[in-house]
Amino acid sequence: MAMCAAIRIEGFIRVSQAIDCLAAGMWGGRPRPIPLAELKKHWKKVSVGFAPWREQAARNLRSAIERDELPLYVMSDPASSADDDPHTLYDIPMHVPASVVERLVGARGVLSDHPIRTTFKTVGGDDQLLERLRFGALVVREKDFDAWYRSERGKGQWPSLRSRRKNAIGRPPKQRDAIRNAILGAIYEGRWSAQESIAQLDRLLRGAGRDDVPSADTLARTIDQLHRETGEPKLLRKRRPARPTGC
Repeated sequence: MAMCAAIRIEGFIRVSQAIDCLAAGMWGGRPRPIPLAELKKHWKKVSVGFAPWREQAARNLRSAIERDELPLYVMSDPASSADDDPHTLYDIPMHVPASVVERLVGARGVLSDHPIRTTFKTVGGDDQLLERLRFGALVVREKDFDAWYRSERGKGQWPSLRSRRKNAIGRPPKQRDAIRNAILGAIYEGRWSAQESIAQLDRLLRGAGRDDVPSADTLARTIDQLHRETGEPKLLRKRRPARPTGC
């Protein structure tokens, strides 16, 4: 893999750089999302990404770190360090345990280069790790990320690799292209929108003579995936509030 251009810290890359590189691999070559295409009509020279794509990549990266598939470290960040600040003189990276990563706070669950609101409880009582997290930056080793990236790409599940899966040997995925196209057709023809129920979509598809309609859960996942890929507002499902637990 040709490594994404990044400001390296002695063989490490910041978490934000790893996310950007992963997002480029996951979504590269896909048609420009609708909101981005509309923006580019008026602001052609603006360089901007699509937030849902980056958030999905960030969740995948964090999940891999929490499963111990990709080690996370904290070390000094030369880009934001003052030469006379003793708290920033951490040349040797310190491993951040997966149990600590699970407790790190992030916007929408996304890890940032500099953790926020890190407490003694977050680090399980480790004073040294707490100080590192307060003044350092989260990084992954470049060679570790490269190996993990290759492994993830080899699974062929990224949206950018969808065309490859058409010729794959084995059981076809439930979220097959025919169903995806049928959903998009219902959206663009005004016969259904994600503000309506999944049950209504199910009846609509079966009423059109389809015998390959998957379960309601699979339909919901397909709609969410299509929204992430296209940015089509009519594919944004209304989230129901969680049911209260207890008395």
